[in-house]
Amino acid sequence: MSLVIIVICIILLFLLGIEFLIIAFRESVLWGLACFFFQPVNFFFLIVHWDKTKRNFFKTLAVIFVLFVTVFFSSFGTDEVDSPIRLSKSKNTIQSVLSNKMNYSGASVFLRGRVSDYKQKVSRKGNRYTVFTLRDGTGAMTVHYRGHAGSYNGQYVAVKGTFNAVTHVSGRSYYNQIEASSVAGSSQEETSEDDALNHALANEKYRAFQKTFATPKKQKLIKVGGGRKVSSNSLLLTVHKNKLKKMQVSGFGKVKQILTDDLKGDQHQRFILEITPELTILIAHNIDLAPRVSPLKVGDVIHFYGQYEWNSEGGVVHWTHKDPDGKHKHGWLERNHKKFQ
Repeated sequence: MSLVIIVICIILLFLLGIEFLIIAFRESVLWGLACFFFQPVNFFFLIVHWDKTKRNFFKTLAVIFVLFVTVFFSSFGTDEVDSPIRLSKSKNTIQSVLSNKMNYSGASVFLRGRVSDYKQKVSRKGNRYTVFTLRDGTGAMTVHYRGHAGSYNGQYVAVKGTFNAVTHVSGRSYYNQIEASSVAGSSQEETSEDDALNHALANEKYRAFQKTFATPKKQKLIKVGGGRKVSSNSLLLTVHKNKLKKMQVSGFGKVKQILTDDLKGDQHQRFILEITPELTILIAHNIDLAPRVSPLKVGDVIHFYGQYEWNSEGGVVHWTHKDPDGKHKHGWLERNHKKFQ
C-alpha cells in the first residue's frame, strides 16, 4: 500500500511541476523559458507572482508532506514484515538467503544443514578457527567459526550467525559466508534457535579454557608403568564441569562395573569407568567397527580417546574407534598397552 501512495505522490509532483510552468508561460514566454531552463528562477517567479502561484505551492507542499510521512512510516513497516533480522527468527534456507543476499548481508540468520569439507585451522597469529560447507538441499554456503569445538563433518547441524555477502580479510575477498556465533549438532526436525543459543553459551565456556587444553598434546602428562607418558584427566574434568558435549577428550580410569552390551542398532560394549571418587563415566565402545576389549574385568585400568557427551550421571564417551569414512577423529581404547580401535 505504501508503494502505491509513493508512486501517486511522485506523479502528482510531476503534474504540479507542469502546472507551475503553464502559469509561468501564461505570464510570458520569457518567464516560462527561464523557469524551465533555470530552476532558481522558479523561486523568484513564485514570490513575484504569489497571487497566481500560491495554490500550486501549497498543493505541492501537501504532496511532499504525504510522501515524506509515507516513506518514514513504511521503513518501520518493512522492518516488521521483510527485515531479514526478523526473518532470521524463523527457519531460513540457504537459497532464500542467497537469492536476497544484499538485504541479508550483515543480518542475523539461522540455518540448518549437513556439514562437509570440515576443517579446523590455526591462523598465523595463533587464533583457532573452523571452516566448513553447509548444505540444506536448496544450496551450499561457507561457514566460518572462531575456535575449535568438536567435529561435525557429515553431521546435521544448526548454525546461528551473521551472513556477509562480501568479507575482506588480509587483502582477500570472501563471498557469501556466515560468521557463526554458534554451531549445534541437531536432528533435522527438532533443533530450534534456542538449542543453538544454549550451545553457544557452552562454546563460550569451552573457549575460556581452550587456550590451555586445546588438544591432547597440550594436556598435562603423567607417567605410568614402563615410564610411558599419557594424557591426564584434566581436559575431561574441565569439560564435565562445564557440561559440554561433542568434545574430543582423552584420559584414563578404573573399571568399576561391566554392563551388558547395547544391541540396538550398532552393537556397543559398555562399562563404567571411575575417573575420580566423585566422577564415573560410561564407555560405549562400538564393537561392530572395532574389536571388543577382552579380557576385561573390574579393576582394570583403561585409557581412552573419544567424544564426550555430558549428562547428569557423569557423561558418556563414544567414538572410541576408527571412522571408516574418515570424517570423524579416530578414537581408541587401551588396556595393558594394547589398543582396541
